[in-house]
Amino acid sequence: MENLEEQIKDIMAKSFLMDRARLEDHVELEKDLGVDSLSIFEMVINIEDTYKIEVKDRELLKFTKVGDAVSVLADLIRKETAQDLPS
Repeated sequence: MENLEEQIKDIMAKSFLMDRARLEDHVELEKDLGVDSLSIFEMVINIEDTYKIEVKDRELLKFTKVGDAVSVLADLIRKETAQDLPS
C-alpha cells in the first residue's frame, strides 16, 4: 500500500493531467510545471472529496513546490483523521 504522500501525488498527477514522475518535491508548481490556480483548485477539491477534509484558502498560499503542497495536505489529512478517531 502506498503511503499518504504518494497517494496525494497520484491525485495531483491525475488533477494536473501529467505524468506522476514529474511531481518531485523540489519542483515548483507554477514555474516548472505550468500549473495554474484553477488546476490547484481542482486538485484540492479532489483531495477534499477523497479524504473528507476541508482545505482553507490560507493553506493554498503555501503551495509553491510539489513537496510543500504534499506536506500541507498530508498534515491536514492526518489531523482530521486523528480527530475522527474515538478517544
